Amino acid sequence: SAISIVNAENIASFTISQLAKKGAPVIYSSESSTMNMKTGEIRYGAREEVLIAAAVGQMAKHYGVPTMVGSFGMGLHGDSPGINVDPSELAFTTMTNLSLTDFSSGIGGLDQAKGAALEQIIIDTDVWESIREIRNDVEFDNEHFANDLVSSVGPGGNFLNSPHTIKNMRSELFLPDAEKSSIFESYRLNRDQKDIVSNARERVKKILATHESEPIGPEISRQMKEIVDRRR
Repeated sequence: SAISIVNAENIASFTISQLAKKGAPVIYSSESSTMNMKTGEIRYGAREEVLIAAAVGQMAKHYGVPTMVGSFGMGLHGDSPGINVDPSELAFTTMTNLSLTDFSSGIGGLDQAKGAALEQIIIDTDVWESIREIRNDVEFDNEHFANDLVSSVGPGGNFLNSPHTIKNMRSELFLPDAEKSSIFESYRLNRDQKDIVSNARERVKKILATHESEPIGPEISRQMKEIVDRRR
């Protein structure tokens, strides 16, 4: 019933939006989960939430609208930054990624979304990027199959010095840079959790000190100004 309710609520909200402004952009969204029957609070990362997210994501694709379904976060089951792993959260993060949702929530969250931390945002982003690689499409064309190359190399040969390998290895393989490789090493679950958080904290400081946002285009700026002016 949760899936049908989510779908009905989204369709109803779309109807209201279009009545107010025909052609207004909409997003099909859901962060539905089950309730903790002992405390009454929402259970982020519950097994049922995985199934709901997958189902409503498919409904959104059926309607052809952008999606924001599911959630993820390695800190949702702990009250301090780190990888506070519940096995279900790993499954849920993977499922959310594979659903091809356009947006997702939960990043940086702690203790069932009661709080958040910049360090947790860094950790969650690293995990998301790693899992994201498994959803890449497999290209079925002559360029990627390279049958001519396979025939020319023959039994016992290798492809390491092939221009085809050099051309495609960075796009076809997940190759984290040296910094990211050392970061992933620190995320091993048998390592001191303080290493993870300290590393993330240093990267937060670096990003805040050096990041420069891309400027907003003139057309977008004009549209934003029109919206603000209409609301004054």
